[in-house]
Amino acid sequence: QYGDQQDLEKSLPVLLEIAQSYETDYYAAVWALNAIDRLEGKAKPLYAKLDELPKEPRSKKKRGQGYIERLVSDLQRER
Repeated sequence: QYGDQQDLEKSLPVLLEIAQSYETDYYAAVWALNAIDRLEGKAKPLYAKLDELPKEPRSKKKRGQGYIERLVSDLQRER
């Protein structure tokens, strides 16, 4: 949010990779999606990739269930 373009170019692929880590670390994926949300328009290069993310992991956790789906839906709506 506060870095320059070079920082953004380094961080976006990392955030996307973490956002895809549902199976290994659900809450890290939630954190990454929240970070992408906070970047707003700066994260535009990731928006098409977010459409490809599964909405929930195969092994759902009770706590936070549905949260990732809502985050991705909100990001799609904001475009």
